[in-house]
Amino acid sequence: MKTIVPSTKLRALYEFLTSLSLSTNTQKSIMKDLLRKDNHKGLVKLFEESYNYVKNSYDNKNEPFFKINKRKPIEGRTSLKSTNDVIFHFINSGKKLCVTPSIYDFEYIEREVSPLRTTNAIFSNGEPARSSGTGGLDFIGWNTSKNLPVLGEIKVEPDQNPFYALIQLLTYFSEISTPNQIDRINNYKLFGTANSLTYDSKFYFYIISCRQVNSSKKYDDLLPNAKDLAKSICKQINNIEDILFFHLDPMTKVITQE
Repeated sequence: MKTIVPSTKLRALYEFLTSLSLSTNTQKSIMKDLLRKDNHKGLVKLFEESYNYVKNSYDNKNEPFFKINKRKPIEGRTSLKSTNDVIFHFINSGKKLCVTPSIYDFEYIEREVSPLRTTNAIFSNGEPARSSGTGGLDFIGWNTSKNLPVLGEIKVEPDQNPFYALIQLLTYFSEISTPNQIDRINNYKLFGTANSLTYDSKFYFYIISCRQVNSSKKYDDLLPNAKDLAKSICKQINNIEDILFFHLDPMTKVITQE
C-alpha cells in the first residue's frame, strides 16, 4: 500500500506558471492584477485551501525530511555562479551569516529540504512520487534576532525571478507548517537541537538574489511588484513573520536587504 502524498492547488499553480515561460511584462501584469483591490486574497485563499488539504490528508511524522548522515558533502566554487556555490559559501562562513540590517542575521542549517519527502508513495493526482520528495527548499535557517525559522530560496543567473520565488516559498510553506509537519520537524530536530517549534510558530521567508548590480533587468523590473505582493500576503497569513528580499553581492559576498 502506497502512502498518498497531497498534490495541492498552490503547487499546481506554481508548476503551471513556471511551465509557461511567461514574459517579464506578463508577470508584472499578473502581479499588478493581484495587487488591485483585494485580488491578492484569492492567492491567500489558495494557500489556505492547500494548507488545509495537507493538514487533513498527510501525516508522515515518523519519517525524516532527508536521509540523516547520508547526504553527499556540498561542492562549490569561491565565485558565486550557482545555488551550490552560494550554499558552499554559507557553510564556509561558519554557517553564521551577517545581514544588513543585522536583525535579519541568520544561521544556515540545511539545504534541499523537501517538505513532502515520502517513501513508497504516490501523489493524490495519480502521478508517481519520489522518495526524495517533489522539489525542495534551497535552504533552511534560523533568524538569530527573533529566534524564528527561515525558509529560503536562492536565485542566481539565469534563475532570476522574485515572483516565482515568492509563489514557490508559499507552496513549500503550505506543505511544511501544518501541525503534523511541525511534529515531524520537532521529532527530527530539523531546525537544530535547541530550536523546537509550536503550531503557532512564525516563519521568515528569505529570497536571496546573487547577481551583479544592475545586471538583471528582469529581476529589477519584477522586484517592486513582488515586494508589494509579499507585503499584502504577510498581512493575511498569521504564521508568516515577514517575506524579505536580499541581495548577495557575488564579489564582496555582503548580504543586504533590497
